[in-house]
Amino acid sequence: MKVLTIGSGESTEYRIERLRNLNPDIIKFGYAQTYYHLSKEGILFDYLTWYDPNSIMSSLELLLKDKRPPKIIIPHILKKIDIKSNPGLTSFIRQRGQEGIDFYNESVDFLYRKGKIEIRDNIINTRNIPISHQMFTDIEKRFDGDSIYTGTVPYDGAHSESSWARENLFSRLFLPLCHSMGATEVYNIGFDNRGLGFGREIPQFHNEEVNIKQALQKFQTWLDWEKYHGMKIYSVAEDKYTPNNQVLPYKPFDEITKGND
Repeated sequence: MKVLTIGSGESTEYRIERLRNLNPDIIKFGYAQTYYHLSKEGILFDYLTWYDPNSIMSSLELLLKDKRPPKIIIPHILKKIDIKSNPGLTSFIRQRGQEGIDFYNESVDFLYRKGKIEIRDNIINTRNIPISHQMFTDIEKRFDGDSIYTGTVPYDGAHSESSWARENLFSRLFLPLCHSMGATEVYNIGFDNRGLGFGREIPQFHNEEVNIKQALQKFQTWLDWEKYHGMKIYSVAEDKYTPNNQVLPYKPFDEITKGND
């Protein structure tokens, strides 16, 4: 299985036309707000996920009306906004209030009852497990299929300068999910580690090199783990949009479009 993971960065924004012409064997797996922007361009996803409820709010109304929505995969902890079970959602509650909470909960419940959302009970955030956990010392355990671990490194503090926090969603969330789906090749576009993109006012990682370096180190770790997860990982975004090609092997976007299979 070949999967194109689609983030909201500038490399996606400037490749919209080419996204219409992908090889038919490419699975399109999008993140949250990319659905809102790309569905209006007539680009359909096969799969969709999110990690932060704020990021999906602009898309929920469209998803409710979509007659052919993508298959949605989310961690069980995001099935419902509940501060008791997920204290990390305090910012959502503060920004959205009760009206936003009700809209999210009712929308997700409706999509779930319609069979459009797959709730994964086995997704475990590495924030919630100790550094002594076997998964950190035995890499094969991470990929044995029992659990899906989101987060490449152990949790080292609830602050933006921690190594755990300086991770791109591509390695934190998408690569674990792609492995669980049986992907053999994974392509990255839109998880650029710098710059703006759809709806962004603040650059990814604030364009700060120390943050970008940490994020790229996680990409390198996943490349080093290839013998365990079995996936070939590529960037299909040009250098002018992303520093990812300093680490990830680069595959020209044209190679995954029709006529180049």
